[in-house]
This record gives sequence, C-alpha cells and structure tokens, in this order.
Amino acid sequence: MQAGIKKLGLHGVSQGTLTQGLQALQKLHAVYAVDTRSIASSPGHFATNVNAYCTSSGLSESGASGVSILRQSAVTELQQLGAQNLGQTDLKIGGVPGVQTSYTLSTSGAGTLHAAQLEVLPAPERACFITLTAAGSLPTTVLAEIAPSVQYS
Repeated sequence: MQAGIKKLGLHGVSQGTLTQGLQALQKLHAVYAVDTRSIASSPGHFATNVNAYCTSSGLSESGASGVSILRQSAVTELQQLGAQNLGQTDLKIGGVPGVQTSYTLSTSGAGTLHAAQLEVLPAPERACFITLTAAGSLPTTVLAEIAPSVQYS
C-alpha cells in the first residue's frame, strides 16, 4: 500500500491519514479509484477520487423506509468531521431509494475539498456508500452516471 501511495504522488493529505483511510476501505473490500490527471490542475495537487463499499447497517429498514435514517446519520457523522455546506437530495441508487449528500471539508494541505456521497440501504442489514472527493469543482456527472448503474448482489 505504501508503494502504491508513493507511486500516485498524492498531495494534500498526510500519508498516515491516507494509509489509515485506505486500510479501512481495504477491510470493507471497497473499490477505490484515483484520477491522477487531476493532480496537476487541482488546488494543493489533490487527486480527485471515488470509493464504493457496502457494509452491515445494523438496521432492519431498507429502501424508502431507511432514507430518513440515512439523512440523519450522514449529517451527524459529517458534522463531527467538520463538514460544511451540507446539502441532501433524495435519489434512486441502483433503483433503490437513497440519498446524495454533498458537503465541503477544509484541509490545511489542499484547501477546501468538495465531496458528495451516495447512501443507500438496499436490503435489511445492508448499507452501501459511494463517495466522490475533489479539490476545486466536483465532477457531479460522475455520480449521475454511477447512481442508476449500481447493482447489488
């Protein structure tokens, strides 16, 4: 993992923080993709990235009955991280009612990061998340393409 992080040449976040985050995603069998071309043009040379994973939700609710829970938990967790400019929109993710939460985070190395997260409870005891993060403008068309194409197994 360390060699991969160095090879990417990511800036704007400490290597320890990045390693910790990637290890957590690895444990969840997450997908993580980095747009290395964005490094040169973004503030603080921060790489636009996206990750996706599913995990146990601990909830019996799913679909539309879980949207209000997703909305509330996202706001609570993101506020604890210092997120600002929170906005939420209901949308279908892989045909299942869910939420898109957008927000900004202030960092010392990359300045303001813009992010959006798709959140869905596709089945009881199952929660799935897709997060897109960028310095500068957020390529929201990426999430617009991803949301309807998600498939659950």
